[in-house]
This record gives sequence, structure tokens and C-alpha cells, in this order.
Amino acid sequence: PFKNIPRTYVVVSGSMEPTIKTGSIVLTKPVNPKEIKVGDIVAFTSPSNSKDVILHRIFGIKSESPLRFSTKGDNNNPPDAWDLMDVGILGKQVYAVPYIGHIAAFVRKPLGFGLIIVLPALLFIIFQILNIKKYIKEEIDKQVKSKTIPLMFFFLSMFSVSSLFFTTFALAKLTSTATVSGTIFSTKDFAPPVTILDSIPPNTNTSPLTITYTSGDSDIDHVDLCYYFNDGIVENCSPNFDFNFPDGEGTYYFFTRAIDTSGNTEDPNIDLTNATIYDITPPTTNYVVNTGSTSFSGLSLLSENNWTIIGNGQSLADNSFQLGIGDSDSIDYLIQRLLLPQNLSSSLTFSYNYSSDDISEYDNLSVGVSTINSIFPIFSFGGTGTTGWQTISHSLAQWAGKTVDIFFKLTNSAQDMTLSTNILLKDIFVYPLDLRTGDTTPAEFLATDLGVGIDTSPAPTDISIGDTQINISSIDLATNIESEHSISIVTLPPVVLNKISSSTVTIYNNTDSAVDLSTYSLDVGTTTILSGTIPSFTSQDISLTVGTTSVGLLNNSFIVDSTTFEPLSIAIWQRQSDGLGPWTRINAPMSFDLQSRLSQSKITFTVSGLGTTLANMNYEILYTEGIIPRQIAGTILPHTIDSNGTASRDFFLGTCSSGSCTPASGIGSSFVVTFSGTTKTFILN
Repeated sequence: PFKNIPRTYVVVSGSMEPTIKTGSIVLTKPVNPKEIKVGDIVAFTSPSNSKDVILHRIFGIKSESPLRFSTKGDNNNPPDAWDLMDVGILGKQVYAVPYIGHIAAFVRKPLGFGLIIVLPALLFIIFQILNIKKYIKEEIDKQVKSKTIPLMFFFLSMFSVSSLFFTTFALAKLTSTATVSGTIFSTKDFAPPVTILDSIPPNTNTSPLTITYTSGDSDIDHVDLCYYFNDGIVENCSPNFDFNFPDGEGTYYFFTRAIDTSGNTEDPNIDLTNATIYDITPPTTNYVVNTGSTSFSGLSLLSENNWTIIGNGQSLADNSFQLGIGDSDSIDYLIQRLLLPQNLSSSLTFSYNYSSDDISEYDNLSVGVSTINSIFPIFSFGGTGTTGWQTISHSLAQWAGKTVDIFFKLTNSAQDMTLSTNILLKDIFVYPLDLRTGDTTPAEFLATDLGVGIDTSPAPTDISIGDTQINISSIDLATNIESEHSISIVTLPPVVLNKISSSTVTIYNNTDSAVDLSTYSLDVGTTTILSGTIPSFTSQDISLTVGTTSVGLLNNSFIVDSTTFEPLSIAIWQRQSDGLGPWTRINAPMSFDLQSRLSQSKITFTVSGLGTTLANMNYEILYTEGIIPRQIAGTILPHTIDSNGTASRDFFLGTCSSGSCTPASGIGSSFVVTFSGTTKTFILN
């Protein structure tokens, strides 16, 4: 019957200051939720405790069916973590009277109740008792003299006794016991107990976490530890203070609820600072690819036609994809299964553009590798805003020889397109070669963490000409440590050999500026001094007779690049990519070559002359580690052969596990290679 009448509330916190000050009394009136607009101040049931009422401003209308609002205190920076449903609204603010609520709030406390209500009432009762006694004494004196006791005196006496009795009972209501004429009256305590949580760490990876509290009450029967998870509204309570994070990783908001021996239940004070983020997932670190420089890593092992989309996603042009489409909650996947060749030193490289305007949900992108037994995250990103296009790379060496699923996962919790998250992906490649580049800009890395954030991450690392292997790992604020993994970069000199025929040697400029050749020379058995300049990212032919099986390029008499090859005849030897890739044989029948990178415990296997696929595309590489024979075997797949009929792979000679690789020791110099039934022996240094 009283559902639609106005209500008043005492404001006990400063979340709406300066608009509504702490201690104000606020009058609200019932309102149709459909008439509420952004900017209105409403009272609503607390999502964390149905006994509490919150007064906040409408920050946004997140959905009209069902009707769902976001709220925010004027004095709070972020909006509230919950969504307000229409059924939770108790009324709309009409006006507020500042400070008067302090009196009402003070009266609710034991001291205030005693000073403002009990003490005046007690003084009044005492004065009344004294006056009654005085009147009775006067009447007795009169009656003694007259030897008569009128009926009025009897009633006055009874009133005196009953007044004393009821006065004592009222007093007893404020104390634990009271004595009247030798009789003890036991009374009940109506004041609820108060407990305060002790300090809670802002984040942790420890489970269980022991939580403690402090209380000034001595008659507590028991205390429950309560929490709600992330922006949920479900309250969970338990007497167990060794908390084991039953909802998994995320943010837990804690409070206590005590019950004393008189059955009084604490009205808990939910302080949002009593929260901890439970995070047991290590961060991820990836190499940031400089898209402004030239690089080469071979042709991708992934097939453009083998991707599977699950959920709200679509394939776009040019090997690109979008996840996060539509107006419903979804978890969207892009997946491709791949057999990584044995001992392959490979890497996953992709470009992404993440966009989100969802400020209250927990949306994120996760990229990883899954095997039959485990899931390994290699990149994660969340938050709001737009990243723009970013390109990163991550080594897959630890999964060489295994069948894996490469997956991209977008968690999108939005209810409508006005608050949504989506991801664009393109140029997704699994490269069979370590990155080859002519860029000596320091390598940069991107460390990300979906939980508590990054504590330490790798600094930019200088790159020098030659082979560089960089071991990287990050640590988050919950002290989770990422398994160390590596990125391999082969940096080529500014000017390199690029193509060799019987009558011409072609050189290439890997830099973005012209290079003076006056200090350069070619050694083909005889020395040829070079002159002039070579423009940026271009090749230049040097006409001469090549009568040997090796060529060297020198700068100031120091060798900067060289190669050896089989007799040329009609063949041409050239880099698989101008200025960067491994050497291949062009314009000749099928051939293969093995190039040494033994300083990094690696070798490069290249097959050329594959104008058509062969009936047998299998390879086998035999070598020794000390006295132990070793084997690398696999198959060249058609989609990994370039337009020149060439395919190349880098192999690591050693073992990889949990992201780190251990080089083999005592590797012999002799390597026996068989491809498509043809066998060759290579002596590598």
C-alpha cells in the first residue's frame, strides 16, 4: 500500500559531492523507469547488498530492451562497475536538504541515541518520580493526622509503583541488566555489531588468500566473509576466511557481515577499496615488427583457405578477417590447424587493429597456440579505444614437430552495437625463416597483461649486423613471470651480393639512402674496384667474368658478404628476396642447398627449380651430435613454394621447451641431405 509514496534517505558517503553533500536528507518520488533520462539522479537497490540503497546519476542508457542503465557518482572518476536494471530503481531525486541528515545518522548510533533520546527521557522520568514521591509523602502526612486513607491515595500509590516499574524497564532497555528492589531484569542488546576488514593486497596470485578483520564488539557469535565478483550483483558469503577465489581470475570486492549473540546482524559497509585482483596468468611479450623497413621470412606455412571462423566473424579480402560482429554476447574464434615441421625455427606474425568503446565489460583479444594437452597464450590485449594497425611476431620454435591450432579469440560482452568490441586481422603468417632485415633500428617489444598490468618488460635492444638472438620475458604486478622465449633476427649489411651469373654479379642496397661504392670491391678470384653510388633499395649489375664457385664483397678490404655455390653453367644464383633472403638456384633443374648458421646452431635448407611439384617432396637431413646420429625430416608443401620455384626453411639444431631453446653440442661438420630421392653431402663450418 505504501509502494508509490515519496521516500527520504540520509546520504552517508561523498560519491555525489558537491551536488549532494554527505549528511544531506534526500526526498525521492516514484518514477516510471521509461521516463528516466541521462543526467537524472535516482535511488536504487545496491547490486552488492539488497539492504543498501545507492543514490547516483544516470550516466548512460545501455539497452532499451531490456531497459538497462549505467550509473556514476559525480565525485567518482569511472562509471559504476554494474548495470542498473529498471526493476532496481526506487525513485528519482526531488530535492536534498544538506547536513540535516547528520542528526538522523547520529541518533542511529548508540551514543547519539543515548544523548538525544534516552538521556532527556531518563531525566524527565526521574523528575516525575521525585514529584510523585513528594506528593505521596504530603498525602501520607495528611492522612496520618486524620487517621483515614482515602481511596485516592490507594490509586496514587498504585500509580507510583507502576511508574517505578515501567521507568526501570525502560532504563533496562538501554543497559544489559538493571536492579529494582533486589530483582534483576535481563534485557536484549539491539545495537548491531561492527567489523572492519584489515588490509587486503590490491592484487595477488596466491590461493588461498588469508583475510582478517577487526571488531570492537565482544559478543559476536560469528562473522562471514562476503564478496561479489567483477561487476556481478550476486552476493556470496562464507565463514571461511582462507579465500580460494572460486570464480577464477578477476576482481573480488570483499566485506564482512557479523551476527552477535543477541541475533543482531551487521549492516555491512561495502568499501570498493577492499578489493583484490586475482591474476595467475603471466603476461605476454612480442616483437614489434617495423613495417617501415624491408624484411623477408619466406612464404607462410598457413593456407589462406584453411581458416575456420566460429561465432560472429567474417572473412574479408586479401587474407584479412573481422571478429566481433552483431549485437549479442559472443566469443568469436579464428582457427587454423597446422603441423609445424620438425626442428623448424618458425614464427607467427600478424597485424591487428583492436577497437572497443565498451567501458563496463571485460572484452579482450587473445592469441595463442593450442595442442592436444594445453593452451599457450602468446598475445593478449584489452581495454577501450582503438589501437590502429600494429604488427607483432612471436617464435613458434618450442612447438616444432607438433600439430597445433593457431587461434585468435575475441571475447565481446556488449549487448548492442553502441557498446561493442571488434578486431580486424590481416597478414597472418607462420614464417619458416628467421626474420631477415637490413634495418639496424633497436628492436622494440610489446608487453601486455589482461590482469593487473605490467611490472617489468624488455627494453629496446640494439641490433647489429649478423645473427642476433634476443631472449625476452615480462613480469606482471602480481609477480607472474612469463616463460622466457626468443626472437631471432638476421641483419644484412647495407650493401650485399644479390645475384650471380657467369658474366654478372649484382649487388643490392638494403638501406633507405644512397651508398657511396668507392670503398667497395668484388673478389671473384680477381679483385674489381667499384665506384659511383647505388640508390636506396635498388640493385646494380657489375659486369665481369665469374670463373670460381665463390664471390666476396669487401668494404675497406673487409669482407661484408660472401657466398659459395655449385658451378654456374646456365644457372643463376640469387637471393630468394632481393638483398635479404637465402641463396637459391634459378633457371636450372631442381636443386637444393644447405647453408651454415652454426654460430646460432642453425642451418638453412633451400630447394630451387621447383617449376612443378614432384611426386616425392620429402626431405631428410642427417648429422651427428657428438657420436649420436640425428635426423630432421619433413615435406615441402606446394603453397610454400614461391613464384621462382623456391622454398626455404631454417632449422634449429637442439631442443626447445617452454619457450627457451638449448643448442646441441658437438655438432659434426658433415650433413647428408636427401630430397625427392636425390642425396648430397654438405660440409659446413
